[in-house]
Amino acid sequence: MLVKNKDSKSWPALALGGVAFLVYLFTLYPSVGGGDSGELITAGYKFSVPHPPGYPLYIVLAKLFSFIPFNSIAWRINLLSSVCDAAATVFLAMAVTRWTKQMWAGVLAGGLFCFSPLVWNYAITAEVFALNNLFVSLLLYLSVRFFEDYDPKFFLTASFIVGLGLSNHHTLVFYGAILLPAMLWFHRTKPKIVIGSVVLFILGLLPYAILPLASANLSLAQWGDERSLNGFLNQLLRRDYGTFQLGASGSFAEGSSFLSQITKFSQNLFQETLFIGVIMAAFGLWRSYKNKSQRPLVIFTVVAFVFYVIVFHALANLPIEDPLTLAVQSRFWQQTLVFVCAWVGLGFAALPIFKSNHKIALVMTTVVLQLGLHFKSNNHRDDWTMHGFGLATLNTIPKDALLLTQGDHYRNAIMYLQSCEQVRTDVKSVHIATLTYPWGKELFSNLYPDVHMPSGEHLGNGSNEFQIKSLIDANIKSMPVWNCGGFPAQDQSYENTYDLWTKGLCDELHPKDARVDEEAWQREAQQNLANIRRTAFKDEPITKFSLDSWEYSSYESYWQSLLRVAHKMLILAIARGASPDQFSQIAKMYEIFLDEYPKSDAAVFKNLGIAYDRSGKPAERDLMWKKYLQVAPPSDADLPTIRAHIQGK
Repeated sequence: MLVKNKDSKSWPALALGGVAFLVYLFTLYPSVGGGDSGELITAGYKFSVPHPPGYPLYIVLAKLFSFIPFNSIAWRINLLSSVCDAAATVFLAMAVTRWTKQMWAGVLAGGLFCFSPLVWNYAITAEVFALNNLFVSLLLYLSVRFFEDYDPKFFLTASFIVGLGLSNHHTLVFYGAILLPAMLWFHRTKPKIVIGSVVLFILGLLPYAILPLASANLSLAQWGDERSLNGFLNQLLRRDYGTFQLGASGSFAEGSSFLSQITKFSQNLFQETLFIGVIMAAFGLWRSYKNKSQRPLVIFTVVAFVFYVIVFHALANLPIEDPLTLAVQSRFWQQTLVFVCAWVGLGFAALPIFKSNHKIALVMTTVVLQLGLHFKSNNHRDDWTMHGFGLATLNTIPKDALLLTQGDHYRNAIMYLQSCEQVRTDVKSVHIATLTYPWGKELFSNLYPDVHMPSGEHLGNGSNEFQIKSLIDANIKSMPVWNCGGFPAQDQSYENTYDLWTKGLCDELHPKDARVDEEAWQREAQQNLANIRRTAFKDEPITKFSLDSWEYSSYESYWQSLLRVAHKMLILAIARGASPDQFSQIAKMYEIFLDEYPKSDAAVFKNLGIAYDRSGKPAERDLMWKKYLQVAPPSDADLPTIRAHIQGK
């Protein structure tokens, strides 16, 4: 049993929470961010059901925040994350203050947590993780209070909190599955308390009852149909993704090994806590374990932490060698920081520092260092990148077009702009991945009655399924058909019938036998690309953005679009025997790509060499082809010819 601390002061924790909130408010995204932000904002604003497991509590809170009478809808719902993580900071600091009986230990724990780069990044954009952090911190606080004198009211409150937290995010179950039984053990012979805890847990799950109601609201963010029992269970159990895996099957390459995941997780823990934090946490656990009154809580928090880390990484199926998918997975590491930062507070409390002013100085220095080191990378108050990316995408699409999208950065930015800001609602945006689910066809049929859906249950290659070509065939005579983000690798059925003409971030589809004004296309494509870079990315270099960010991924889409335009211009120029000046113009596009985009493959060197060759620049041609020979795949049909040319020089 912990020694009860009646004199614990909560004002430092509240003050820290206030500071955290003000910092979050200052650095808040002004509009839609990357990842799931656009979908969650839309789902909250439209009160519909997003991807599994539906996050009903988050959607209710997001809807309430959408009524704030100023700033953009995105800003209002982004603010929800700031409030939640600031509150999580307060409960974490209060928990550690009571656990250690030292208020500055609580401030250190809370300060390390709230200004860690991972937590901060998701405290300023619309996401479900800040609310989850709040529940984990609150559960820790209630656990500390319970182990002071085994008061059942804290166990009963915790039972309700875990149920309520599960209506936001399922990963809370890993902590609840350890800490709730630990508290129950001390009241196992009291039926009223046992039954009460079960009832309160179930009551906490009640937000799930709103899913059928929200499902009736037609929205681009709607996932499935929860008005049926099967649809409700699909959402609750995450069947579309796989109940016991992180990502949907087929959405990613083969997942990384358990060992590599644990290695990345461990490295991240050091980075998030200024490296010394993990050592301090281990010291705190050791010293607290030696104290018999603190030993039970130490054991149960460590078991909960280890249980989460092992089971989560055993179920995670993402290839974290890719920076973006590593960032997607690392979002789920935030809740472990609640415990690690609490243990850092234990370590600080055990340090042989006797003068209070020395303790205050050490805490303030550490917290300010954590804030200062990560302020610049987490200051997004002027970051309109994803908003601009969505606008740039929609502005190149003709009126009343059918837009087939692939990739969350396209889907969610466009979804937000169309649904929340009423931008280009004439464009019929259809996310290709959604059509692979049986409910997806019905959703888009209801949203867009004039879009013709082919026969078949859903998009796929099975006997009772339809392919991309059939969808294009059914609509291209009645409306322009465009694509953003390409088509699935397993469905290239359109290739023999249609050509893609890149006109910015997106491609217009034309039948192969259609006549296209090539000169007009070149002018439009080049003008659109210049406008997109200026409006969406402010002509900044791609290196401004972090490799693991959605902003970087979106900028990559721009550079790949530029490369597609250059490649098509080269093919057309060769076919019609263009002038050297025209080939020089094409070469300049490749040069810009090589100068500014850090990922160039063999085809870029080869094609730029061809452009140099046709524009009368033999020295530049040979230089590019030598670079090509260094990285060319053996299967490239042009490899022998180019090698013979270079070797004959």
